[in-house]
Amino acid sequence: MVVIDIVQITSQIVLINLLLNRVIKSKEDEHPGRQVTAFLVLLNVTLWLVDTFELQKSQASLVESEFYGPVTWVWLQRLTLPLAIFFRFHSTVVLIDCWKNSYRLEQKEEDAD
Repeated sequence: MVVIDIVQITSQIVLINLLLNRVIKSKEDEHPGRQVTAFLVLLNVTLWLVDTFELQKSQASLVESEFYGPVTWVWLQRLTLPLAIFFRFHSTVVLIDCWKNSYRLEQKEEDAD
């Protein structure tokens, strides 16, 4: 499960970086990637809500608690949860911005000669 999360987060960061630099050359009827961006917005909002309002129980993950020790595991959960919440919220906002602005027409600079 952790490997899938790492792959998803890495590919999402790469997609956001590509979308932030995307500008179309002419009017196109197709907007490739817009549906994926909308899906990622919905996914990030959902995961943000779950992470924000879910009650975190250290006894829910006994394998990790046994591996790290109960005090260390609780400390790791309390340290990483705010980072996960921030990442999901920030990704949602950036993806909405990408969805709105990635398919804008390239503005040509006109010289005032």
